[in-house]
Amino acid sequence: MKTTAFFKILPCIIALLDISSASPIPDFPFIAADSQAEREVPPTNATVYFTVLAFAKSSEESTNIVQSALGKVITALKAEGVGENLIRAHDLDKSAVRNREKDANNDSDILGYEVSRRVELKLPELVNYPKIVRTLMAADHVTSTSSIFDTSKRDEVEAELTGEACSKARKKADLLAKGAGVTITGVHAVSEKGFSDFASDFGFSYAGVLRGGPDVPEIPLFVPTLIELRASVNVLYRLAP
Repeated sequence: MKTTAFFKILPCIIALLDISSASPIPDFPFIAADSQAEREVPPTNATVYFTVLAFAKSSEESTNIVQSALGKVITALKAEGVGENLIRAHDLDKSAVRNREKDANNDSDILGYEVSRRVELKLPELVNYPKIVRTLMAADHVTSTSSIFDTSKRDEVEAELTGEACSKARKKADLLAKGAGVTITGVHAVSEKGFSDFASDFGFSYAGVLRGGPDVPEIPLFVPTLIELRASVNVLYRLAP
């Protein structure tokens, strides 16, 4: 009968990932190690998000206000050198605003209609970013503005960071293996998101780590000097029986 050894490395980032097997625990001795690498780089481009919003008694009036306001914003952005091909307007969204003090299911209690349209603006260069932000801030019916900065070298930098993270994970695993008197024979699996929750099977508990996309911050008036890129890896190493 094989003995399964599990070594926990802190800080450990494990996300839930469903593995299609009879048991989430490998049937061989293993060490699971994780690591990450970060680097700050200057931003080269940005995506700006904003919403055009209007409220009126009728849905037609609200829609007309939104479309008119969006047309004015696009005209102003073009004047700042933004091509129309860089502007993406999503579908209109409409909702009825009701009198909450009365029956919410009664159409006679509808106070009006709120219509909105989310817009995404791609900026391949940041030269005019401050002017574009001021244009949006000054525009009527524009709300919920935010920006995400990025670099054109993201793929190149992330590839390098992934290599660094893998190297750090191996050093952690080698250190544990040496201390436990066992030998690593190879890599069984590598993942950016992690593996199944081994902790619950061994009676441990982890604080949940939310691994989603980048946060969308409030729109800054100026371009940041640096942005941080990060790569995380989780590696499962086989041990000699």
